[in-house]
This record gives sequence, C-alpha cells and structure tokens, in this order.
Amino acid sequence: MSNLPPRAAAPLTFKERFQIAASLLPPFALVWMASRQGWVPLPPRLCLAALPLVLAIGLLVPQAFTGWHRVFTRGQRWLGGYLLAGLLGLAFIAGILPVGLWLRFRRRSFLSSPPGDSYWVPAAPPGSLRDQF
Repeated sequence: MSNLPPRAAAPLTFKERFQIAASLLPPFALVWMASRQGWVPLPPRLCLAALPLVLAIGLLVPQAFTGWHRVFTRGQRWLGGYLLAGLLGLAFIAGILPVGLWLRFRRRSFLSSPPGDSYWVPAAPPGSLRDQF
C-alpha cells in the first residue's frame, strides 16, 4: 500500500451539474400531472413551484444525486433503444404489413403503373440558351 492520500475527484462542470439536476425534474413533473388529475393530494401549484427549487438543489448539491442520475440515464437508454424499436416493430406489424398483404392478395401495386396512366406532361424543347427567361 502506498502512503499517498486519495486523489480528490475532479469538480463537476456546469454541464454535468445541470444534467444531474435536470434528471430530478421528471419525477416531480409526474407528481404535478398526477396532482392535476386528483390522484395525489397535493395542490398542483405547490408541485409546479417545487420544480425550480428541485433544479436549484440539484445544481448546488449534485453529488447527492449522482446515483439517481445513473439509474435515470440507464432508463433513458433502455427506453430510447429497446422500447422504441419494439414500438416501431409493432407499428410495422399492425399497420404496414396488413396493407402490403392485402395489396398483394389483390395483385395491386402502386409502384408499377400502366404506361397510359401517367401524369407526365411533355415539355417543349428548350430554345436558345441566350434567351432563357
């Protein structure tokens, strides 16, 4: 073992402090929304007034909330990755796949149109490039 004193942790930057403080806001916002619906016996204005106070406490004492911030960012990563991919897969299975199967069953395709059913308007050949307008 060395006799050196333990290294002090680097001070947090303002960006890191703000990220930690901002991760405290969603639970209070949920409590505010629940109080507006009457699910929580708190006045909504009190919950709304607590949001800047919570942000200030998170900015002043971020070390107390670093554990919560780690859990919150892991949850964000899970929601952003797995849950979103699952929801997009369900939207594909529920919306796009049945329409595609129905069109294939009816032998209909929107990509190949018969040559007579075109909206193409033939343009006049260009004149002289000296008189463009």
